[in-house]
Formats: sequence, structure tokens, C-alpha cells
Amino acid sequence: MFLDLRYSTAIAERLGNLKFSALVRDFFSDLTYPVIESKGQVSHYIGDEAVLTWKMANGLQRANCLRWLLYDARKDREAERSLRAKYGLVPEFKAGAHAGTVVTTEVGEIKSEIVYHGDVVNTTARIQGLCDTLGASLLISADLAERLGQVSGFQLEPRGAHVLKGKEQPVSFCAVEEC
Repeated sequence: MFLDLRYSTAIAERLGNLKFSALVRDFFSDLTYPVIESKGQVSHYIGDEAVLTWKMANGLQRANCLRWLLYDARKDREAERSLRAKYGLVPEFKAGAHAGTVVTTEVGEIKSEIVYHGDVVNTTARIQGLCDTLGASLLISADLAERLGQVSGFQLEPRGAHVLKGKEQPVSFCAVEEC
């Protein structure tokens, strides 16, 4: 899953560098408990974006790859009030998720890092990139939706098939909403 802070450029401009940096830190801090509870992990952070991963069995079990949304600290009234008091807003996100096999490898000579490669990574990034266009906070591939089956607590709304940059075949999506 690629998860990105929404409207970050405008927020950064409004808050300034230091306050925006604190907001990003708090935003990711608020994700810690939900990600742990859903048996996921943070692969890495890229500016105001996080890459979340689940081992396939863990992510599909009880729809954990979606269930982290239910634990989101920003839904707590006290946490929401605190964020509004500190930053004048409650951060929003957009995210894309897909499922498949990845290659894990170490790259880099000056600074080494463990990274994931493969079609699933590229496709997931493209899915996340369509959130604004398709009016969704969370989009998942139809392939992931099919693997999840019936998902209690969530509504999966088909959003059609779209050709993604670099892909020959269209990919079908579902928007995810809590219910």
C-alpha cells in the first residue's frame, strides 16, 4: 500500500517547514498502532508518503490490509481536537493497495537500503495516483478485492477499469469506504 498525505503542498506552504515537518511526524506516529494491530509494517517513508506492507496471509486475514483504518487514531475526538489545535486541520490521506509477489533486495553502495521491486509495486503506486481522479481516499485493485472476498465493516465500490502508465492491460479498481 502506498499512503500519501493529501494536500501536502498547500499544507506545507500554509504551516511552514518546521510545523509541516511536525505534522508529518504526528501523522505517521498516529499510524503506528493501526499498522501493528493489522499485522502490517512500514517498509519505508518517502517525504510525506509511507509504504505499508503485509505478508499475504496476514493482509488477507480479516482484511487486515484494510482493517488498520478502523484503528486510525485521528478518529478519536481527543486526537482530532489535538491535531486541530496544533495545526488547524486533521490530516487526510490517499492510498492505493494491490497484492502480489515482490522481489526484496538490498541496493546502494553509499547508503544501503532494503527495497521491493516488481510489477505489484509499480501498479500500487499508479493506483494511489488515481485516488484524486476517481474521488477516493483508498483504492484497491479488483484483484485484491477478489482475494479479500466478503469484507465486513467495509463497502467496496467498483470504479471501473483504467489503463495505467506502463501497463498494457487495463486494471480494475474498487474504492473502499467504511460502513
